[in-house]
Amino acid sequence: MKIEKTVYKAILLLLMVLLFNCEKNNITEPTIYEEIIWKKSDSPILIDSCFVVPENTVLKIESGVEVKFKASSRGTDSPDYDYNNLNVGMIKVDGRIEAIGAENDSIIFTRQGILGSWGVIFINKTSIDENIFKYCKIEYGNQIKNFIYESEGYSRGAISCFYSNADIDSCNITKNESNGILCYSGNADIRNSSIEGNTKNGILLVFSNSIIENNSIIYNGEDYNYYVKYSGVYCNESDPEIINNVFENNFTFTVYPSHDVYKSGHGIGIVCEFSNPIIEDNIFNNNEYGIECISNSNAGITNNIFNRSFISIISEINSDMKIKNNIISDSYVGINLETNSRLVNNLIVNCEYGITCSNGREFNTYPEFINNTILNCNLYGIEMYGRNYSSSEIDYYPSPKIINSIIYGSEFKDLQISINDSTYSGPKISYSLIGDDSLHFQIQDLGSNIINKDPLLDENFKPLSNSPCIDVGNINVQNLPETDLDGNNRVNGMTIDIGAYEFGN
Repeated sequence: MKIEKTVYKAILLLLMVLLFNCEKNNITEPTIYEEIIWKKSDSPILIDSCFVVPENTVLKIESGVEVKFKASSRGTDSPDYDYNNLNVGMIKVDGRIEAIGAENDSIIFTRQGILGSWGVIFINKTSIDENIFKYCKIEYGNQIKNFIYESEGYSRGAISCFYSNADIDSCNITKNESNGILCYSGNADIRNSSIEGNTKNGILLVFSNSIIENNSIIYNGEDYNYYVKYSGVYCNESDPEIINNVFENNFTFTVYPSHDVYKSGHGIGIVCEFSNPIIEDNIFNNNEYGIECISNSNAGITNNIFNRSFISIISEINSDMKIKNNIISDSYVGINLETNSRLVNNLIVNCEYGITCSNGREFNTYPEFINNTILNCNLYGIEMYGRNYSSSEIDYYPSPKIINSIIYGSEFKDLQISINDSTYSGPKISYSLIGDDSLHFQIQDLGSNIINKDPLLDENFKPLSNSPCIDVGNINVQNLPETDLDGNNRVNGMTIDIGAYEFGN
């Protein structure tokens, strides 16, 4: 027996040793980096070609350093920006970069001289750890062509992350001739920064789940091209979180060569293409479109404020969005839909058209409007029409469901809801206040509507104590909101109120 116990103990000890060695071999050892340090005393640092930060090396840039790149004023299409004939400065990061300035002593990446633009700061996929830009100003960058085959087209941001990550905080990304920041299959945390005056997109995301928070994103998209859109943030097959930013005066010029004319406007705050971003708590001022979602982009748009847009929110081509708790004012069109989107607890006020609603390209659409307040539109509260996308007759129409909503105060009496086609049955409406003498003959009246009564709202569009909107809504509705536009309990009395705000909160 003693021999057997001894053998068992020996086997057990051997297994423990083997297990320990296996666990030890599976532990990923942290990379030990060699250091390149650029000090303020060495400033300015002059870059005339491609400066490479090798793998397993970190470039540390101290506060107050000025990095000046050789620039070209021959235009982006010149061979100066071709990597094979490079005649501008750039940085290629195969290892890491840590550019950490101070609030009153930032790091500046700029051009040599007063004309032209330089290349990019390209962070390669071999950069496996976080790269840091803090209190940096990056200006007059451009792009590099024919760089690395598999990165072709993805070195087109002053900061270009290619399968790599970066933390960008308290920076000023400005006056770059291409995109301010580009992330291709990489992620950037972009916070507390100014993304301003970049010729194409302020931020371009491709296959990226970046976080964009608390930034000022203004005056981007000045470039023009045939049918090309530029914006403050362009999402292509990306699912970022875009939270608490200001989008203002982003603009573009669109050229229509067949008509020899161009359209100029204030551009787009956010474009979503095949993307499902979270867009919350942002302010959009004076953009041509606030948010445009196309091509299967099911964005969540919540708690945003839109002012002075041509169209505040536009949803096209199978983009079934959730649009909730937004305030839209002083726009030509509040929301334009050709999808099955859901609108809940939105306030749309003082627009030409509150909502314009059309069919999809080859199908009927069935959007839902629940507990919205649409007030004082100069033309129509809601306009519906069939759209023809081919030479054939119109066969598809929008059929929204409107519940617990206020549509009142439009300039054209008896046209709070306009239907521009007499060949189909219009929306289904119930438990709503409509400021017309009677419902349009094509509207399907499902009952409990209030016709031609003043909703009696205060200066903040909330119900007064004698408002007919109190305790008359339908609480037995699927997808009913739990809170009102102010974030208070949605039911504060016997049942839910009509409109975006609940009385008494």
